[in-house]
Amino acid sequence: MAARRRKSSLWRPFLLLIALFAIYAATMPGVVPTVGPLVAGRETVSATFVRCGSVPNRACVHDGDTFRIDGRKIRLLGIDAPELADPQCAAERQLAERSARRLLVLLNEGPFDMVTDIREDRDQYGRELKRLERDGQWIGDMLIDEGLAQPYLGRKGDWC
Repeated sequence: MAARRRKSSLWRPFLLLIALFAIYAATMPGVVPTVGPLVAGRETVSATFVRCGSVPNRACVHDGDTFRIDGRKIRLLGIDAPELADPQCAAERQLAERSARRLLVLLNEGPFDMVTDIREDRDQYGRELKRLERDGQWIGDMLIDEGLAQPYLGRKGDWC
């Protein structure tokens, strides 16, 4: 009987840890994908993107995690890409260029959906936060998988 009680008590901390992680993750849109009841809206985008500042256009890529379309500034939810505007070192600047070029290519591969998460729809700079999806794949995850971005967990990454 004592052995059975000991075994069941070993599961309690594990289950508590899982419950705490679930609560934490539910408050972090970058950690838990925007699916099902977390989706506040979805819109399909079809446009030809250029780099911002190159030529006037309705759609342009600012850097590896930010773009503009029809006067709206959009930031990819859940990722952090290196900074083009104020890089901390030459390595960050080079990676930021690669990340921005890759996002430009990905956005120009065809229509994609911008998905709004009910937990967070704007950042502190007023940019709309969206997950980008094409054919069931998150475009932000593609950038992460290719080493051109990292998951955003509440603070900027160190790229140097």
